[in-house]
Amino acid sequence: MLGDAMLCYSLFQNLIKNACEAAPENSRVTVSMSDETPLRIVIQNKGAVPAAIRERFFDKFVTHDKQGGTGLGTYSARLLAEAQNGTISLKVSDQEFQTTVTVALPRYSEGT
Repeated sequence: MLGDAMLCYSLFQNLIKNACEAAPENSRVTVSMSDETPLRIVIQNKGAVPAAIRERFFDKFVTHDKQGGTGLGTYSARLLAEAQNGTISLKVSDQEFQTTVTVALPRYSEGT
């Protein structure tokens, strides 16, 4: 991957922490990587992001019923992904009661 180690640390720390806090007790948070171009890192957890905030999930100060939440975690993650020429997206399945956040980051190639 073409990226900065410290930016990636902060990016994924924010997203994984958010997924763990949102997931129901005794459920699993999964992190997987797809060997594609761009590189895709997928974070999934049980629990659906509330419909009221889905469109604004990566905006500044967006939070929902989270004690002590600032609404800056996913906003910061978006900025960190974009700073590395990447993208971030949200997919929510109400049927499967699941949230998926996908980060796409450029691949390293010779001459880059």
